[in-house]
Amino acid sequence: SLDIREARHLYCTLVTQFSAAAAAATPTRGGQPPTPTPKPTSAPAAATELLPVTSRVLSFGPSRSGAVVYRVASRWAGGGSVSTHRRFSDFRTLHTALRSPLSLGEFPCARAPFQTSALAARRVGELSAYISSLLSTACDALAAADGAGAAGG
Repeated sequence: SLDIREARHLYCTLVTQFSAAAAAATPTRGGQPPTPTPKPTSAPAAATELLPVTSRVLSFGPSRSGAVVYRVASRWAGGGSVSTHRRFSDFRTLHTALRSPLSLGEFPCARAPFQTSALAARRVGELSAYISSLLSTACDALAAADGAGAAGG
């Protein structure tokens, strides 16, 4: 079970990765939006309500710098949606940040020294499955932390 510090970190990391603020931010290096650093003092009472209900990788393409980026579409229960672009390394960074608090195994997509269209296309499916699994695991962990906090407070 997550302690409150881990729950806050998990919440902030996921909301930042899939947020409208990240999608609307001014592009920086390679045409990629910067990842804003949220500064909430705690997760909301029902943290899971602010996470996407679904999130999946729809496509890939080149950024202005020529790097491959993946288009991630996320939908919320209230009907809102947002589309962001993320590099493969962003998914690996997210996994590293959440590996310990969520007891995640190895990152499911192998590194490759060279990016090909066939590899990028295969990763669309792999990354979509990964994000779905990650959100499900995160929502379960946050719900458990919310329940533990409510029971203890």
